[in-house]
Amino acid sequence: MSMPWTIVHVPPRAVRWTCPEPGFSLTHGLVGLWRHPEIVMFDVPRQQAAGYLGTLARRIEDGAEFRPGRVLHDLHEHFRFALVAVTDTAVLGRLAARAGRSIPPGPVVQLVWPDICGTLPWEHGYDPAVSGLTQPVLGPWPGRTPRG
Repeated sequence: MSMPWTIVHVPPRAVRWTCPEPGFSLTHGLVGLWRHPEIVMFDVPRQQAAGYLGTLARRIEDGAEFRPGRVLHDLHEHFRFALVAVTDTAVLGRLAARAGRSIPPGPVVQLVWPDICGTLPWEHGYDPAVSGLTQPVLGPWPGRTPRG
């Protein structure tokens, strides 16, 4: 019998004198069940994040693979999402630790969402202020260098 997968939701946290830390949702169990990277998503309301991540997990269970560099056009009626490899595990680890969690063993990919105009963070014209949400991108888009 295989272990079940789940989604861990960590709410945002206000940090005194600095910018607030975003909340995030992270799958747990994909590596153990299907040898698929876990998936993290930042600053999306719990119910929406559960919908997106749950859809991906069910597709993985049916044999799909979601690897870095893939753009997804069918998670939302109007917007596309993309996957990047999480290379900045220190940030993810710090955020997980604040919730008393650890990062699941194995690779993690980030489900990156666009701004309200449909522009992804590495594309010209991306405006993070448009959505009012905060999304650290914890890895580079394949073929691009991270913003710095």
